[in-house]
Amino acid sequence: MSTSPTQSDLPDGLLPVVDLDIFLADPESSAAQAECTKAAEALITYGALIVHDTRVTEEHNETFLSLLEDYFAQPTEVLKQDERAQFGYQVGVTLENTEKPKCAVDEPCLRVIERLAPSERPLDIGGHQPDPKCRFFWKMQTPPPYPTAFPSLNMPNVVPAAFTDTWESTLEAWGLKMKEAVEGVARMAAAGLGLEREAFTDAGKYGPHLLAPTASDLTKYGQKDTILAGFHSDLNFMYG
Repeated sequence: MSTSPTQSDLPDGLLPVVDLDIFLADPESSAAQAECTKAAEALITYGALIVHDTRVTEEHNETFLSLLEDYFAQPTEVLKQDERAQFGYQVGVTLENTEKPKCAVDEPCLRVIERLAPSERPLDIGGHQPDPKCRFFWKMQTPPPYPTAFPSLNMPNVVPAAFTDTWESTLEAWGLKMKEAVEGVARMAAAGLGLEREAFTDAGKYGPHLLAPTASDLTKYGQKDTILAGFHSDLNFMYG
């Protein structure tokens, strides 16, 4: 019999590891069903889990990170050319000191922080300025087979001028790995909750599915206790 570790079985600071390979090999097997239950329980208990997926290699990761390091190292005036404020920054770059963390002023979010154990609380963001982080949004979207007026579904991706030869292929390759892993976990979680396996993936089929690499300049913001990204909440279903 396969048993899943309970919350009390896990050492402090560790999350459950869900084996996506087992699920992909035979979703109907008892081993896969145990992994599905583990995925659902982990998301309920922790809101997070670790995914074992051998389709993703360190080489894929290094190729992606190397490109993004070169991109974010460009001068601000160059990065700003990739900004699309008219689309709510939902494609292209969001420059540092643009986003303000919602929880600095949102009462329900502040109450969430209050309920956390003192050792688990984020640094105080009450007087926090906009986040000193820079981020790039790249849509991994399947276009809907019907007209839509939603701006976030119609806006085109942004390809930086200095990386026209490598940008799209690199982000699509890494983004596909992330999307496949998240969709796999979504199917596992659905099965673990007793739902149809495609319940979550069908609901999000035509969503933007944003790849969102984020960076901070530690030569400017490397001091201890600097808040690079303030505690916040959003509407995304799953992060990879």
